[in-house]
Amino acid sequence: MKSGIQWRFAILLLLLLTAVSRVTHAGEGIVIWKDYDCGFFILQTKVGYGLYEWVAGPYPNESDVIEGELKAEGEHRVNNKTADVPTTIFLDTFSEKRAAISARIPAKCKVRPGYGPFEGQ
Repeated sequence: MKSGIQWRFAILLLLLLTAVSRVTHAGEGIVIWKDYDCGFFILQTKVGYGLYEWVAGPYPNESDVIEGELKAEGEHRVNNKTADVPTTIFLDTFSEKRAAISARIPAKCKVRPGYGPFEGQ
């Protein structure tokens, strides 16, 4: 009987640790710049800024809160908490400085009529 309790405790502990590790890897950011025409947007997080390309799902709007893996390179499925829907995004670059993100906005976004610049400091 004692080994059965230990086995259950070990499984419960493993499940708890898995859940905690998922929460600690999830980030949260707010959309502070977007360009629907070229498919890019910028998120501001607690630790910096990210330039992302929209891949699939609903396109995020300004002020939307996005939750998920935001600093890892590549494509990720994240949750748009504002709209309560999943969206797939691709991280182009992440930096602590706005100027670094501003410099990485693709030229195809900057040449479009009505381009609103994202000024960095």
